Amino acid sequence: MASAAFTGDPTDPSGSEAEVFYAYYPYSAHAVLEGSVVSGLSIPAVQTFATKSFATELCPMATSGVDYSRLAFRTIGTVLKFQVTGQKNVTKIELTGNNGEALAGDYTIDFVGETPEMKFSGTETTLTLTCSEPVALNDASATEFYFVLPAGVEFTKGITVKVYTDDNAEPMVKEYASPLTTRPNKLVTVKAFTYSVPVTSIEEANEALSKGTSGVTITSTTDLTVPSTLEIPNAFGHGTSTSVEIEQPVSTDLTISEKTTSDKELPETLSVEMETTASLIVDTPNLTVSLEGSYTTVEATTAENTLIVAKNTVIETLTVKKGNVKIYGTVGEIVNEGTGKIIRCIDAQDEVERTLADTRCDHILIEKPAGTLDFGGGTTTKQVCVEASVTIANLIVSPEKEHPVMVSGDNVKQDTRRRETRLQRSENLCRKLPGRSKSRRNPFELRNHRTGYRLPCRQRRQHPCDERHVLHHVRQHAGTHVADGDRKPRIHGR
Repeated sequence: MASAAFTGDPTDPSGSEAEVFYAYYPYSAHAVLEGSVVSGLSIPAVQTFATKSFATELCPMATSGVDYSRLAFRTIGTVLKFQVTGQKNVTKIELTGNNGEALAGDYTIDFVGETPEMKFSGTETTLTLTCSEPVALNDASATEFYFVLPAGVEFTKGITVKVYTDDNAEPMVKEYASPLTTRPNKLVTVKAFTYSVPVTSIEEANEALSKGTSGVTITSTTDLTVPSTLEIPNAFGHGTSTSVEIEQPVSTDLTISEKTTSDKELPETLSVEMETTASLIVDTPNLTVSLEGSYTTVEATTAENTLIVAKNTVIETLTVKKGNVKIYGTVGEIVNEGTGKIIRCIDAQDEVERTLADTRCDHILIEKPAGTLDFGGGTTTKQVCVEASVTIANLIVSPEKEHPVMVSGDNVKQDTRRRETRLQRSENLCRKLPGRSKSRRNPFELRNHRTGYRLPCRQRRQHPCDERHVLHHVRQHAGTHVADGDRKPRIHGR
């Protein structure tokens, strides 16, 4: 909570104390009040970077009330937050709408309603966020950049940002094609991205990657007329990642392979984004690879920790030579020639139907916080592995494995209230969940990573969902019921 001190005369022109007070922020010497409308205000086209926030005296707020000593302000504009990782020093970022939308300039505030309303009439189409000193990006954590915009702007074709750095290189261009509308009193977090070096060919991309750059963006495929190879070298520092994006559609076969060039390390994760009508061969047996975009045919050899098919990604045919596969997107045909697992991942309600319909997976994994997932009384025969905060409702689990629901985390406990079961963090406590069946199988297993304690079961086995990262929070919230003579543990919501 913030507070401010105001000075002025609380009387109207006749000398009587005003019946209602209008207040706005930031101060403008050009402001004029006519009736209930304040004019002479503007959002600047050039804004200044501030660490983990926007600059002071920038974000428009307003309020009204009869008691001028107690006024609660509300933001009448919108704040866009961008999160950028990489290895460059940023000097400025430009934001534009992909359909030429106005982003800065004049506005008025109308106080006639219960809530003050911004009415924007500006004409500036570019917002520039300048850095008084170059801002150093890093691979480990994202740096936040904030833009203040007017409310009510409809980006019908999305937005684009250009990132400028202190080495005078061509700016990186990142385009977001999805429509976006700004709303008052809203903070919009745009999908994070990694600074990529713009290049025009595979050869230039390989040269940039050989220097351990945090990412490359291939802006043209004019020269990509014959099968080519992207080489991912061991030229990276410990724990760093890299990315490759190809902006134009690819119509020839492309191979991604590892290359030994130095005594450094391979990147921890390689992210690839492209659209291809040909074949993509991923030959990276020691890498974790994440795919975004649209692919006709993918052949993958990866490390055990995995090929990741990102959300909204489409692959028509996937052949797995080695490694596990985590699927958030859509895969048509899957040919698994190795021993890895096919894992269907879910982190949002709109993925429920597709998750239940996909019978090709070895198990279902919830590894990201997902809020509430209502399965609508659906049934799965796959093991459900919970590794993040989630509420599961109306799911019938009829698995082939001994433990249909696996909850893995850091200090996990079970707490039964009414007809529900909560699984959440606790201080070194792990208990058996209620539930029984004619076969006397234990339908649940809890594992506590920190203490090493887990539920006893008749057959101890490796947790099928163990990942490299220990969970910060685990919560499963559901009820359990087993009818007489029914071996199917059923999970219901409240």
